[in-house]
Amino acid sequence: MGLQGKEALLQNIAETDRKTNIATYIGMERALDEVVDYTKTEFSRPATGRGFTDRTTNLRNSLAKTVDAKGTKIVGYVHAGWGSNPDENYAQWVELGNDGKYAYLFPACTEKAQFVADTIAEMVKEVLS
Repeated sequence: MGLQGKEALLQNIAETDRKTNIATYIGMERALDEVVDYTKTEFSRPATGRGFTDRTTNLRNSLAKTVDAKGTKIVGYVHAGWGSNPDENYAQWVELGNDGKYAYLFPACTEKAQFVADTIAEMVKEVLS
């Protein structure tokens, strides 16, 4: 393999890495949107008996996702609540208080973990095929 062949190979590898990273990022965004929606609907105590009762809808409306790309690393997570002072952050109390009786984020994310992995895998397969 000559110099041109090696350069072409390296260029193809770099392009595949770039496409894979983009597909992973998009897959993570789509999957975490679904996790947020799932959490809002499946962990509404009055409707399902799971999670918490959000009388003001403030906590439910604070549910969000974040996806960050740092080089080749894609990190995504679902979060809720505002503020960093424990007295101000009701979301922490709901999730962790009463031995997790009213938890909603951890169980929702756990239940949707395979969905997240499958969504990302489908996006990457689409790019690589």
